[in-house]
This record gives sequence, structure tokens and C-alpha cells, in this order.
Amino acid sequence: MIFISATKKLALKVDEIIERVRFKKLRKSEIFGNYKISQRRDLDISCVNASFRLELESGTVRGARISLGGVGPTTLRLITLEKLLLGEKISRELIERVKGEMAVAIRPISDARGSAEFRVKVVQNLFEKFAQEKLGL
Repeated sequence: MIFISATKKLALKVDEIIERVRFKKLRKSEIFGNYKISQRRDLDISCVNASFRLELESGTVRGARISLGGVGPTTLRLITLEKLLLGEKISRELIERVKGEMAVAIRPISDARGSAEFRVKVVQNLFEKFAQEKLGL
């Protein structure tokens, strides 16, 4: 189900409320990173936010999720890049390839929080940070 249908538009009816949000616990084979870029640390609308999850088996990607906010009218899942990662061995070359494809996969707008070019670079840098912190690359 798509919960956010457009900017400031939710697929929630007037008489509906959210009772709970559930997340699956990460398996030992999964790594996760969540990042937010904004002018202030708390209580601020982010310029860009990103979540990355990889499931690895002997250094090979068996599952991938890439979710981005602030680079389109709604939160984006980069399914094409997730598929690109599947079956690939984790390497510096793979990280660089994904970063290059990110520039093509997103089409952010420019606004008071940052230009489109800035947002593309931030997304690439966040994936780089994820690779360094979680994969040691």
C-alpha cells in the first residue's frame, strides 16, 4: 500500500488513524543504514533522507532496499538499483556503479533546502557513507 500519495497528501481517510507501525527485525545477514540531512539536527524537514538495507551471503548481495526522501514528490524506492545489486559481489567498483546510476534514477527539484544537483550529490555521498560504515569499503 502506498501511504504517501503526493506532497502533503496521505492515503488516510478522515475517520482513520494509525494504530501501529511494525518493522521486521534485521537478520544477522542484513545490514542497514538510515541517514537524514537537514540544516538542524531535530525538528526540521530534511533536505534529503536515505535508507539502505542489504542482505549479504558470503559477500554477495541476496537482497537490497534503497529508499530516498527529498528527491521527488514522494518517498522513492530505487527498485532498478536494488535489482542491479542482486547477485553481485560487494566491491568498490559496484559501489561506484550504483552511485553513478543514482544520478540517473532520481530527478529532484531545486528549492530553498538545496538544488537538484546538490541533492543528487548528497544521495551519492550517503551511499558512500553507508558503504564505508557498514561494508568497510
